[in-house]
Parts: sequence; structure tokens; C-alpha cells
Amino acid sequence: MKFIICLIFIAFLLSCRKTKAYKTDNTNFLKRIDSLFTAHYLPNNPGATVLIRKKGKEIYKKNFGLAHVELGVSVEPDMI
Repeated sequence: MKFIICLIFIAFLLSCRKTKAYKTDNTNFLKRIDSLFTAHYLPNNPGATVLIRKKGKEIYKKNFGLAHVELGVSVEPDMI
């Protein structure tokens, strides 16, 4: 439930930002997104792949955690 709320909040933030401010603050924004998901999906726990697109362009894509905890299989982007 917390994860869904986080995603809704991120979508809200993306929709509220002005394009010019977004372009200048892109690095800081991506660092905040990365720290949010890194804190939520720990390396040895079940994970996810996160993809954020803006105007058809991929601006963030990263894998977190494990796809299969018992076997220690990491999450890969092609597992979606």
C-alpha cells in the first residue's frame, strides 16, 4: 500500500512541475527517486523494476532487489 501511495505521489510531482524547472533540476530529482526506491527495495528482499517516462522519453530505469529470494535471482528489466 505504501508503494502505491509513493507512485501516486511521484506521478503527481511529475505532472505539477514546469518543463523548464524540470530540465534544470533533473539530476536532483533522479537522485531523490533513486534514494526513495533504494530505501524501499533492499538488495536481499523482493524487488521491482522502476521505469519513469516523460513525453515518451525514458528518464529513469533501474532494478531493485530480487526476483526470486530463495534462489537469489536479481530483478532484470526483461522480466516484466
